[in-house]
Amino acid sequence: MKSSARWLGALVLLVLVWAVLYPNLFVLRDSIAGADGLTLAHYRRFAELVAPLGFEIARLELSARQAWRLQLVGKDDARLTVMLGRDQTPNDALNRLRRFVALYPHALAQLGGNVGHVDLRYPNGFALRVPGLEQFETQHKKAGSV
Repeated sequence: MKSSARWLGALVLLVLVWAVLYPNLFVLRDSIAGADGLTLAHYRRFAELVAPLGFEIARLELSARQAWRLQLVGKDDARLTVMLGRDQTPNDALNRLRRFVALYPHALAQLGGNVGHVDLRYPNGFALRVPGLEQFETQHKKAGSV
């Protein structure tokens, strides 16, 4: 009976250590599709890159085709889906996200968190889906300001 109590105590201690070292791991485990070592390593790298922009990763997915997809949440509850695509060579997705992070403060932050979807799978740029942009353009064309 004492040995099983020791094992239980050691297990509880291990869980507590993991909870301190990786506080979001237990919460995010269900939000990381295919949570294996590779996915968790990418999660850490992606999270480090988007944190200075005020985003956290709400969901990380690796599809059956090995394409990465992020769901980000901002401080003001802004939501952003980021399609990173596949790693043709090591760190392709990471480099695409770096490019996006470098451009975000200059180009996209002006949209005020209204960007709903970013597709970074293009080699020389990216595509945006901005909800309500067509209505904005239509209103400004009528007013003669566009």
